[in-house]
Amino acid sequence: MTVTFTITPTANSCAGTPITATILVNPTPNVVATPSTQTICSGATITPVTLSSNVSGTAYNWTRNNTGSVTGIAASGLGNITGALTTTTTSPVTVTFTITPTANSCAGTVNTAIVIINPRPTSVISGDQTVCAGQSSSNISIGFTGSSPWTFTYSDGTTPVTVTGNSTNPYIFIVTPALPKMYTVTSLNDANCIAQAGDMTGSATLSQLSYIISSSAGANGSITPSGATSVNCGTNQVYTITPNAGFNIQDVLVDGISQGAISSYTFSNVTATHTISAIFGSGAFTITATAGANGTITPAGAVAVTTGTNQTFSIAANSCYQVADVIVDGVSQGVISTYTFTNVTATHSISATFSQLSYTITASAAAHGSISPNGITLVNCGSNQAYTITSNGRFNIQDVLVDGVSQGAITSYTFSNVTAAHTISATFSSG
Repeated sequence: MTVTFTITPTANSCAGTPITATILVNPTPNVVATPSTQTICSGATITPVTLSSNVSGTAYNWTRNNTGSVTGIAASGLGNITGALTTTTTSPVTVTFTITPTANSCAGTVNTAIVIINPRPTSVISGDQTVCAGQSSSNISIGFTGSSPWTFTYSDGTTPVTVTGNSTNPYIFIVTPALPKMYTVTSLNDANCIAQAGDMTGSATLSQLSYIISSSAGANGSITPSGATSVNCGTNQVYTITPNAGFNIQDVLVDGISQGAISSYTFSNVTATHTISAIFGSGAFTITATAGANGTITPAGAVAVTTGTNQTFSIAANSCYQVADVIVDGVSQGVISTYTFTNVTATHSISATFSQLSYTITASAAAHGSISPNGITLVNCGSNQAYTITSNGRFNIQDVLVDGVSQGAITSYTFSNVTAAHTISATFSSG
């Protein structure tokens, strides 16, 4: 709009020649954002926000908030607003675009456009477990984020199950499947949004529960099956006990309890681990021999010894170990490598324990330097020990002696696979 001012000068009652002054008044621009408010799911593209004004040629500058927790559309820009927005939060976030219109160098009234971002729902399924065939599982759990109610589908890879309108978090269910099975969540939506594939994590794997039955037979007979047998929960397992020619079954122990001189035993409806052992005799006595970790005793186990005869046991430590003690019938015999029961007329026991061998390495450093570690270090047999040699200030390493033998001016030395005592010493000289 143009405004004209007419100005007439007057002096001494005389009117002068009129003149005019013209002023161009530009209108103040406004801005209208369409749509002004919208709601999206995280990661989705917004409905483009179209900007318009009452003044032709209006330019639009905008900025937005929540740039830390929301990514996608830039923090500022020009013109219409387009793009996708993604929130890193688990709660709805409001993003406000503040728009300033400018026309003919005139800034207009600021307006806003609002986008409400709902986070996509997520789920985590858990509940790995072992199950008896034909029995129900323990709880399988699905935890959610997002806004209830949730509608989701879980599946064992063959049969999908859809739950609609669930408001319980976590959702708990049990199954009675053919084993093995693995359950995952395959689809999910909450009150606002639909989950994407990466939003559904975890799995619940159900596998067959089984137990170990350990069987053993003493000298002069056998048990079948022998050793460790894996038995499915709820099933049966039969054992057969057979003496060698000229010997009899003396006893069968099940979980440490005598069952007598039986030739077979059946574990029915197995729901726990078990042991079964057989002892055989022929006018003989049993000597029970055991060895702790890191060594052996030979023969081992339940050894049948004919009345009036002798039985020798050999005790040997593994590499880097030594015999700590041998106990016969509860009495320590000290560190021995053999023991003989003579004229056996009763049952006996013998057991051996073993201890780790270790060696000392003595390290020393002369004046003007150091060695680390210093002094006496106790090193387990078979392990390594590293040393670092460091000279002071302007001094140099002169020599390093290992077990009295020069290694030269080295800065480190490692004793590998230590099987004896050692020494290491360092000397230093002026630079």
